[in-house]
Amino acid sequence: MFASVPAGPGGPAEDAKWSRGMAMSMKEKVLFLWLLVVVASFVFRHFWVSTVCALGRAVALNLVCLPGLAKFAAVIFGVHFLP
Repeated sequence: MFASVPAGPGGPAEDAKWSRGMAMSMKEKVLFLWLLVVVASFVFRHFWVSTVCALGRAVALNLVCLPGLAKFAAVIFGVHFLP
């Protein structure tokens, strides 16, 4: 019998229960969740800043008229209130 990982003192059944990955304490889980929220908020903020900047340039260059853009935004946000 060949095994890639030697069995513990209790036999192979003892090591088999840890095959799902590393155990994380509650402190590590909270830290991981906090890190995930920070990264997600940075990406979300960057997306909105880029969007507003692009729309501002489009209005400044007269590629899009401001009243038309406002009407489009009102329609998009108004759809959320439909049943």
